[in-house]
Amino acid sequence: MSVGVVQVHAATTPQVTVKLKVTSLDGYPVTKAYADIEYMIGNKSIGPINFPATDARGQANITFPLNQSINADLNVTFMNAIVLENYPVQLTPNTTLSFNLTVNVVNMTYEIVNPRGGLLYSATISVHGVQSTNVSSVSVNENSPKGSVLLPTGLYTVSVYRGPLFYRANLTINLNHKTLNITAPLLTLKYIVVGVNHEPAQAQAVDLLYAGSILNSSSASSGSFTGLLPGYYQMVAFGNGLTNSTTVAVGSNVSIEVVLPTGYSVSLKISNEFGSPLVGYNVTLVGSKSYSNITDSEGVATFNGLPQGEYIVEVYAHNQLEYATASYIDSSGSQQLVVSSAAANGSTLSTYVVVRLAFGVVLIILAALILLTAKTKSK
Repeated sequence: MSVGVVQVHAATTPQVTVKLKVTSLDGYPVTKAYADIEYMIGNKSIGPINFPATDARGQANITFPLNQSINADLNVTFMNAIVLENYPVQLTPNTTLSFNLTVNVVNMTYEIVNPRGGLLYSATISVHGVQSTNVSSVSVNENSPKGSVLLPTGLYTVSVYRGPLFYRANLTINLNHKTLNITAPLLTLKYIVVGVNHEPAQAQAVDLLYAGSILNSSSASSGSFTGLLPGYYQMVAFGNGLTNSTTVAVGSNVSIEVVLPTGYSVSLKISNEFGSPLVGYNVTLVGSKSYSNITDSEGVATFNGLPQGEYIVEVYAHNQLEYATASYIDSSGSQQLVVSSAAANGSTLSTYVVVRLAFGVVLIILAALILLTAKTKSK
């Protein structure tokens, strides 16, 4: 629909002024719409003559030379979609024409609702025109759970995220369907703790975290967490001194395996100060349990299934302790140890031996004190 107002005035150079006000189907001014005029004089096509973008009131003006009355077509695009096409107008030289144009645009409103009440904060929505339709060029992203946006009428794919995608649908947006109320689902995350070969594994605890805070805990090696809002969650499994953390995208009901290694694999390469591998050396790890292995032709001793924790690494040659150091193991990997000559390694080994001797002396003194106390009481 358009309403034209004509004002006639004298001009030395024939020209016409065209004023537009562009309004949506539901009465909102359409900002940043682009209009153009095309017409024919004889067999010659003139245009398009482009208007500037409409302002916050939906208005735009243009003046251009015109020395005869013509029939012309008005076109309006918004978000690169045609919202008014080939609208006929009559243009007369030395006049000002005003048109109120109602175009195929509506003000879409939306709310993303938390099923426990209120809005789902941190949710975002994207609206994309379906390909091969009149609105395929339209793309809008909003980072608020509630709002409104002017859209050309047409068929859209509406996607809602809270981290991962949790809602997607193709919807027709028009004057009769322009309000979206989307309630987020409450979801279930099923889990099972497994070993590296996907065999069932025993966990002492499984924690579920969101944004770094623990939401729930379970002592079961398989189970489920229910009533979850969409989002990225972290699952942490604990067992046998081992820990594994897994990030899970929960946009729908999901089942996952949490891999809990049965132990860490560590390779120790033993060499002398000249870089030569020390073959046939006995390497012992002393922790909550003791583990031993012999270095191979490359000077490497490999240990599998090590629980997390602190170990004393001891290197023996012909049952003679040559080297000792402390190491904390919390991941798989490899490490190189240099066993120097006795003089070069004396400080490390001496300190280790002194600590062991001192610990033994303390035990002897403690035993003597206990014995003396017992004898005193017996008298």
